[in-house]
Amino acid sequence: MVKVVRAATPQDAASLAELATQLGYPSTADAVRRRLQALMGSSNDAVLVAEVADRGVVGWVHVTVRQLVLGDRHAEIAGLVVHESCRRQGIGTELLRQAEAWAAARGCCQVRLGSATHRQAARAFYLSRGYLLLKEQRVFVRSLGSEAGESRAVTPEPDTRHPRSPRSR
Repeated sequence: MVKVVRAATPQDAASLAELATQLGYPSTADAVRRRLQALMGSSNDAVLVAEVADRGVVGWVHVTVRQLVLGDRHAEIAGLVVHESCRRQGIGTELLRQAEAWAAARGCCQVRLGSATHRQAARAFYLSRGYLLLKEQRVFVRSLGSEAGESRAVTPEPDTRHPRSPRSR
C-alpha cells in the first residue's frame, strides 16, 4: 500500500469531515475547512493526512504544542483517525510517527493523548506503540453563549453506540 503523509490543505476538508464522523464527531466539510484554515496559521499546530494511491486521504492526525503551568512543553494528539477499511495497515502508526517527529522538532519533551474508555482497539494500539496509561478521567464541558457574560450548560446527545459512555446515561 503506497502512502504519503503531508500537511492537510483546505481541499482535504470533505475527507477529514468524513473521517471525523467515523470517529464519532459528526462534521461537515465547511466546518472542517473553517477550522483547518484557522489552524494553518498556527506554529503550534499541525494537521497531517495520509494518502493512499487510488483512495485519496484515508487518515489524519492533529498534533498541538502545549505549555502548561503544571508541566513542561509537550505535544498533544488532539485527534487521530484512519478510515475503517484501512486500519491495521500501518497508516495510524505512520501518522503517529510523523506527529511525534513534528513535536520533537519543536522541543516537546513528550506526546500525550486522550482516548475514550470504550475505544479498546485504540487503547491497544497506543500501548503497543510505547504509550503508557497515565490516568483515566472525566471530561466536563460548558458552552459559552454568543453574548458577553452569557453561558449555558450543554446536554450532549446520548451516545447509544456505547452503553457505558457518560453520554449514554
